[in-house]
Amino acid sequence: MLIFCYWQVFYKIKIKKISCNRKVNIGLKRKLRNNNFGLLLILAIIIFFAGCSTQKNRFINRAYHIINAKYNGYFNARESYREGLKYLEEAHQDNYEQILDIFKYGSEQDVSDITSYMDVAYKKSSIVIQRHSMNIRGVEYNSMIDDAYFLIARSHFFKHDYHLAILTFEYIIRQYDTPLKYESKIWIVKCNNEMGRFNNSRQVLDILQSNYENGVLPDNLYRLFFLAYADYYYKQGRYEEAIPYMKKAIENTRRRRDRTRLVFILGQTYQEIGNYANSQNTYARVLRLNPDFDMEFRARINMAMSYDPEIGGGVEIREKLERMLRQDRNRDYRDQIYYALAKLSENQGLMDEAIGYYIKSTQESERNDLQKGLSFLRLGQIFYDKEKYYESFTYYDSTTTFLPGDFEDFDKIEKKRVILNELSLNIKLINNEDSLQHIASLPLEERNRIIDKIISEEREREREQREREREMMRTGQMTGRGQESNMMGGGQGGWYFYNPTAINFGQTEFVQRWGERKLEDLWRISNKQISIADGMMMDEFDMIEEMADEETGRFSRETYVSNLPLTPEKLDESNNRLIQAYYNKGLIYKDRIKNESKAIEAFETLIERFPDNDHKLYTYYFLYDIFSKNLNYAKANTYKNRIIDEFPDTDFAKVLSDPDYAENLRERQNRGNQLYKHAYYAYNNKEFDSVINYCNQADTMELNRELTGRFTYLKALTYGAMGYERYFMENLIKVVNDYEGTRVYEPAQAILAYLSDSDDHKTGADDKIAKKEEEEKPHQEDTEKTSEDHYSIYEYKPDAIHFFIFVVNTDKIDVRQLRNSVNAFNREAYRESNLTLSNIYLEDKKQILTVTNFENSKKASEYVDEIMKSDELAGYDKKHFESFTISVENYPLFYQDKNVDNYLSFYNKYYEK
Repeated sequence: MLIFCYWQVFYKIKIKKISCNRKVNIGLKRKLRNNNFGLLLILAIIIFFAGCSTQKNRFINRAYHIINAKYNGYFNARESYREGLKYLEEAHQDNYEQILDIFKYGSEQDVSDITSYMDVAYKKSSIVIQRHSMNIRGVEYNSMIDDAYFLIARSHFFKHDYHLAILTFEYIIRQYDTPLKYESKIWIVKCNNEMGRFNNSRQVLDILQSNYENGVLPDNLYRLFFLAYADYYYKQGRYEEAIPYMKKAIENTRRRRDRTRLVFILGQTYQEIGNYANSQNTYARVLRLNPDFDMEFRARINMAMSYDPEIGGGVEIREKLERMLRQDRNRDYRDQIYYALAKLSENQGLMDEAIGYYIKSTQESERNDLQKGLSFLRLGQIFYDKEKYYESFTYYDSTTTFLPGDFEDFDKIEKKRVILNELSLNIKLINNEDSLQHIASLPLEERNRIIDKIISEEREREREQREREREMMRTGQMTGRGQESNMMGGGQGGWYFYNPTAINFGQTEFVQRWGERKLEDLWRISNKQISIADGMMMDEFDMIEEMADEETGRFSRETYVSNLPLTPEKLDESNNRLIQAYYNKGLIYKDRIKNESKAIEAFETLIERFPDNDHKLYTYYFLYDIFSKNLNYAKANTYKNRIIDEFPDTDFAKVLSDPDYAENLRERQNRGNQLYKHAYYAYNNKEFDSVINYCNQADTMELNRELTGRFTYLKALTYGAMGYERYFMENLIKVVNDYEGTRVYEPAQAILAYLSDSDDHKTGADDKIAKKEEEEKPHQEDTEKTSEDHYSIYEYKPDAIHFFIFVVNTDKIDVRQLRNSVNAFNREAYRESNLTLSNIYLEDKKQILTVTNFENSKKASEYVDEIMKSDELAGYDKKHFESFTISVENYPLFYQDKNVDNYLSFYNKYYEK
């Protein structure tokens, strides 16, 4: 082939020269042709030896290396590259539920599948460069080398090696002044778009825009330039800004199939931004371009979903959709048609009709899990907006079963499902407990009548369920042999146990019906003496199930009666469950669903039904907070006054009574710290009367527990130094009894222990006391620390109820995601602890996530140690949130003060110790 190419070049040049000389006759030409073989052989030898050099810029050298590069290595590299692109084109599946991709880059799996094609393109192009590059004194004389580099860069791109691709494209731009440098700029934009580096994309796009306006951008690159520009906007969700570039790209697209696809994307774009008039016109244009069946079908469906009452045409659209329902070729697409009818009805304000169509869509979806999931999702959203959260949860739960994990916003859907699940569990618990209490309150005869009716209905449901199972198994037996080979296939086969969706659905249904059961034979029967042989008939199996029901007493009146709260103890347990459920329900409405009217309803019902519940103080405060934010000051003052009247000694009451309570408390602490400093220096100077005087002044002041304990301890040491043993012992005992957990508790306890262990307590006590006082008296550094505590408004009470708190930077951490992680940890590690979780704003970009309640600081600290080491928090950057425990008394002070550093200073001093 190579020799033939050389010969063609040489022969044509020779004949051309001969033809130009009119004196040469035709015979000479014939003679030349007759000597073809000899000349060909001679020419090949000459070219082979003379043209091999890459450092000589002669015609024969250039011809040799250009032809070798183009028709040998580069040709094979380009063919492999094209094979890879063809595979991507065929493997690509459009998701018509979202705006289609402008470029068909394929999935991660597709990328993996074409890697071998791109590797061949890379290797062969590299060999072309290595063997045929004629770079002489910085100038490349082989015109195929830039093409080889360009092919290498694109092979990197389709393997998702974007950084290598950019480096290669930039090399082409610097090294070669050919049209490829402009195309390389466009590919750099595509690389940056895929990496999300939109600032870099914009810089290159501005350069290309200037090239386009100045007329230096080649005409054949207009389409690619406009598409890259549009893709830059699409990937940022800036759909309206993408429209002008999509229109220009369509104008520069000649291939009908490509133009149809771009017009369809334009229609989707108009639909996304709510420009329904242009959307319908654009979809009509798609239909005129004679698209394939899938695109035609979706265009008609989208025209229905783009219906705008102001535009009209609803009757015609409905008629077309109903006609499509009747066509056999659309049998497998009825779920999508019903979905479009539902959207049309929704846009026409016919919400009940829309719900009916959405339900029909879910019923018709047999193979299209995506469509079933979308229909369930819309039903969930509708009922959520109607504030029918229990029904909404059912649909959201089905949504996450059928939608794929990589569906857009799947994480948000799952988060909402989790919230609704927690809410529905509390709603269901309230309904169940109320029903049980109602039945328990009825006369015996009426109670038994209701129970017998429930048993009868349950038996009938069970019988119908078994009948359905029997029919399904019969159908399976009839079709089983024909499907046996498929059943044993892998991956996406039709067999139940190879279908993850079916397995998850079946597992959920099983747990709902039977609960968690141990994996064992005859799990429904307690007496395992009966065995089931292979091939047992369904009737025999039903008989065994009925025996199991009888044996376990599942359908006995006694079983149902045993669950009724007929004793005072069981009634108290039921009421406690109701109290917790109402409280949880209110918190979920307030903090997670943000439905304050529902939160008010739940909290007020809790107070009305259970006036003396354990959550009353917090419920009052939450109601006060909600009404205050909504400027309903009359109701807010009602609950404010209840807190002050019923809980006067709590910090909640003090904070509400005095808006400046935290600041005033800080000032009192400052005065107390200064007084202690004077007392301490007087003690060192042996001015004992002054010390007692200072301590007596402190007794009249409202100081925190830590500082009050220090004054008492200092007074004890002073009395000891003055020789007043009785007062000395009384004050030491007071420190030990009243100030456990403070800094002075241990030294006071040590002195008392030392004195009680001494046999000669009474006779030689003075010397021993003096010696022990010297050992245990406050040191200078303690006093300096005390003086530094003037900002502390908090008290250390280790035995009080404690909370655990996250203070989260909402710019850096998704609070909902963190909340889900904490909930997951609590369910796994603290299932029986009945912990609750809530979140409120501390300030604009900070939220408080609070876990309640812990019996004391020790329990709270144990929780901290476990959760901070847990897998659930492993993925979070700890520098973006603060976490600590706080007592119930300090919590309102912290929330009013809003100074995290102040509290952490206190926390590190006491809790970390």
